[in-house]
Amino acid sequence: MSLTPTDLPSPRIEKYGRYTLSSHIIPAPCPRLTPHVDQPVFVDRTKASQAVETIITGRREIIKYGTPNTHRLWNCVNRYVSDRVGRGLTFVFVPGNGIPKETYEPAVQHLISASPGLVDEVWMWESVFQGDSGVMNAGKLSGAYNWEDDTRDLMEFVKHYLPRKISRNPLPDDLSSIRLDEAEAVTRVRNGFSSRKIVLVGHSYGGCVSALAALQYPKLFHSLILVDPIIVPPRHFDSGAGKKLMTSFMKGSLLQQSTWMNWVVAEECLRQYRPYRSWDPAAFDRLIDYGLQENEGRGGSQVQLKTSSINATVLYADPITPSTVYSLLHQLDAGIQLNWVLPESGGIIGPSITQKMIGLRSVNSKSMKIPGTSHFIPQDRPKDFADAILLLIDNRGHAMARL
Repeated sequence: MSLTPTDLPSPRIEKYGRYTLSSHIIPAPCPRLTPHVDQPVFVDRTKASQAVETIITGRREIIKYGTPNTHRLWNCVNRYVSDRVGRGLTFVFVPGNGIPKETYEPAVQHLISASPGLVDEVWMWESVFQGDSGVMNAGKLSGAYNWEDDTRDLMEFVKHYLPRKISRNPLPDDLSSIRLDEAEAVTRVRNGFSSRKIVLVGHSYGGCVSALAALQYPKLFHSLILVDPIIVPPRHFDSGAGKKLMTSFMKGSLLQQSTWMNWVVAEECLRQYRPYRSWDPAAFDRLIDYGLQENEGRGGSQVQLKTSSINATVLYADPITPSTVYSLLHQLDAGIQLNWVLPESGGIIGPSITQKMIGLRSVNSKSMKIPGTSHFIPQDRPKDFADAILLLIDNRGHAMARL
């Protein structure tokens, strides 16, 4: 039986001005770095704290009890490409946990509209646990996770699947057929791209994943934009305020309602969900259009989130990678422009730790806050976020709200 799926979860070919949007899939590296354990099943929602501890304990013991993970998993990506390719930048977006890649589209559309000559191509990459990727990988995902697997998956895409040159020509749905061989990938890693400048944009946990990618493969990136990233000092999540924060992430994901009787009820409930109240209408519409799916349940047809509550919860249970990145951040290649975009409050991990994090690598670095935003900066203020990106990557821009 073929390991290649026959259908994309959300196939799209759309025009946005001079740009064409298309959807694709990529096989993730196999075997996985993280051993496989079955995902836990929780029925009693009143015991969320106990459930979180069960997941954390499972994460700690996975090396002892887990089995090699040889499941074939897939990453879904969306691509914007200009029909007037020149010497513009290539953007790669890495979303936060539980945030559909499509909810970044309003910001991307502002970005390409405001400066079309600057941007030749945009890729929206998605973790195996999230959104359309999670739908494709249903039944094969582990009950424990390591963010380093996401960095490995992301770099598989950058090293092997980004075409040698940007072209407006369409690409196949399944990018397996255009994979570069290992020798060419090694050359790419050693020398960088000859015809691309890549700006890597990581949000929330995706910021941690992106920072690790830039640390491991500095030749491949021109700029790194970290949007309120989850990067913390060693052992920060083991006790005190740090443990309380991580537990709140996990409980919030576990307790979020994820199934409704129909689309109307789903939209009404999600509009009342606190994190989404501040979202721009265009971003919220993308959540409804691309973050939900219809499935047959016991009582008939149901509507549910593509990123299940258990997938989002399991993904948060990695206390190691955020601290690893924090410890290494001062070593980030000075040639990579490091940019920080933060919410009005100063950062989800706390203003004090955020300030220290930014200070770890002050050379070739810029930072700015966007007023009126929560942790969901790209969804709260898509236009302001796009404008911030343009200011940060433009060396001529001096209107910088430095921290």
